[in-house]
Amino acid sequence: MGNENLIDEIEKARQIIYLAQKLRNEHKIKVKQPLRTMFLIAEPDYKVATNNLKQIILDELNIKNIEFVEEQNKFNISRLVLNFKKAGAVLKGDVNKVKSLLENLSSEEMDKCVAQFNAGQEVVVENYNLDPQLLELKLSPKPEYAIAMLGNNLVALDIELDENLIKEGTLREIVRQIQVARKEANFEIDDRIYLEFVCDDESINAILSEFAQQIKKEVLAIEICAIQNPEYTKQIEAQDKTFMLKLSRNK
Repeated sequence: MGNENLIDEIEKARQIIYLAQKLRNEHKIKVKQPLRTMFLIAEPDYKVATNNLKQIILDELNIKNIEFVEEQNKFNISRLVLNFKKAGAVLKGDVNKVKSLLENLSSEEMDKCVAQFNAGQEVVVENYNLDPQLLELKLSPKPEYAIAMLGNNLVALDIELDENLIKEGTLREIVRQIQVARKEANFEIDDRIYLEFVCDDESINAILSEFAQQIKKEVLAIEICAIQNPEYTKQIEAQDKTFMLKLSRNK
């Protein structure tokens, strides 16, 4: 790969990363919180760039998977609304009644009408046979997705969080704050330490217990235990819960 191609691919990957980070910010999802999948409708050059730089994109965004798709239907709720300028001239006094009928269709009824519209057929709403030209198709994101456009490319994040993803995000946030506390305490990078958490929240304590070995490995802790005379004490926060962290070096 030539330098120019690599630079171009890096720029395209950077654009995708920026857009996905913007979606995270808009939905108040911290980067430490893992997400399951980013879906892309991508032009060929963006698809190539994503495939070649996939691991970098996954790492930057803290996303487990990237999936290419062809259609937006998976992410959007499709609804039909009246084009009032055209519909008013045809429906006249019935225009508001038809508007209300469309607004009150069930999901199944609306899906049937959308299918008729997409096929170029008349859309049947109660006793009205509506010319497709009287209608407009509106798309709105499903609540489990965050969507943004980049030219002809679409970026969609699956923002639905299950218990395992929430646990993983909480664990990452706790580890990050321990690493920050180590630096604030002026510990050396290779210092082995002892940890104590003083927390009365059951959900946080369950995570601390379940992932104790992983926490110790990532922060170079010998043991998580009661510390009589800690060298450093700090309040930290996870899942909007505040609790105490105590640190001491192995001497």
